[in-house]
Amino acid sequence: MPDDKVAWETAWPEYSPMPFTHAVVVANDSSKKAGGWADPEAPPAELCSRPTYSMLPDGGESTHDNLLRDGVPQNPAGRTGMTGRGLLGKWGANQAADPIVTRLHPESGKLQMV
Repeated sequence: MPDDKVAWETAWPEYSPMPFTHAVVVANDSSKKAGGWADPEAPPAELCSRPTYSMLPDGGESTHDNLLRDGVPQNPAGRTGMTGRGLLGKWGANQAADPIVTRLHPESGKLQMV
């Protein structure tokens, strides 16, 4: 993806991204598999009405309701060269948490991480 074409505001009529959703996401489609963790193949209708937000690389915030094209969410940071979900299970924002376990060493008092 050329750096000068990433921004959605930049006109690029020839842009033709490749569709890609990983097989593990397709195999875990919640509409076809009990206990599946992925959204169905087509974006759910409520996606257009549920408020979802993303934190942008510059620290700003973006709402997804203004990032829909043909009913499919776009990456808020710009073009990526692909459509679909890749390895992400949800259409739109995919929440994540990365816990870090720390403690103060009982003798030295230094911070330790697992």
